Amino acid sequence: MESYQYLVVTGNPIDGLFFYGPFPVREDADKWAERNHEGQDYWIAELTTPE
Repeated sequence: MESYQYLVVTGNPIDGLFFYGPFPVREDADKWAERNHEGQDYWIAELTTPE
């Protein structure tokens, strides 16, 4: 089974993007973002290792 990690991404391309994490599972990233960025847009991104 592969292991993935996830990042919370906030901001925008004009003002800047901010990355938080990594989180071991998507649900942890989403819960953290809901608590810490309530009412703001955020995205959950899978962190991949370059090959």
